[in-house]
Amino acid sequence: MKNGLEGLEESALPLVAKPGRYVAPPGLRACANFDRTRLRLCVISPDSFETATASPLLLSLFAELKHLSGTASTDTFLYDLAATPEADLLALLIEQELPPFSLAYRRPLSKFDVLIVVASGLLPFSRSLRLLSLAGVPMRAKARGPNDPLVLLGGDAAWYPEPSAEYVDGFLLGDTEAMIEDVLVALSRYDRSHAERREALFRLSEVEGVLVPFAFSQKFEMPMGAFFAEFSVKEVKINQELPADAFVIPR
Repeated sequence: MKNGLEGLEESALPLVAKPGRYVAPPGLRACANFDRTRLRLCVISPDSFETATASPLLLSLFAELKHLSGTASTDTFLYDLAATPEADLLALLIEQELPPFSLAYRRPLSKFDVLIVVASGLLPFSRSLRLLSLAGVPMRAKARGPNDPLVLLGGDAAWYPEPSAEYVDGFLLGDTEAMIEDVLVALSRYDRSHAERREALFRLSEVEGVLVPFAFSQKFEMPMGAFFAEFSVKEVKINQELPADAFVIPR
């Protein structure tokens, strides 16, 4: 397995407490050809692997992904889970220069096309940023290029976009499980090898409930939080009054 994790099973896992926690549960199996699959998605939990694999929210999300994968051709998309390793494994990964990995496919996070962080708040989300950094994925969205995954944020943390907007390519404002099919459809043609990153983000911004910060040009501070408004005017002339519908606030 030429993916940078060749030594994981032999040199790292035998040295940690409860290595069985890093074995994929029965409902999560590597059943597709990773290199030939068109869209590779990894859900990231800032919690431990044990907590993540028992989370009702993530279990529901993976049940929906399993259902959708059964209705699509086998090479359309695959999905996996990553979480925060315990301190002993994290120290070994850093010592042995091994990247954070996904549970079923045992692939570095940087090898996936899309990473969906599901976090309950901003503090847990910050733990996921450390995983991205260790995986070699630039933390700030503007620093990511065509060879980097798209980073989406779901869960309760997505409802507070202002503090994390510079780190996230798109926010899933709603039930991630209910939105995931539309997200997959929007990204069905995404191929980062052809530098389609901006086009993919524009398609995502058209999905109801998805907020893509770079597609919005004005921020409004309101009592209920910060909102980004889409600038719909094609041409602006200096000292000319803007039409009333110049800014469209997403519902």
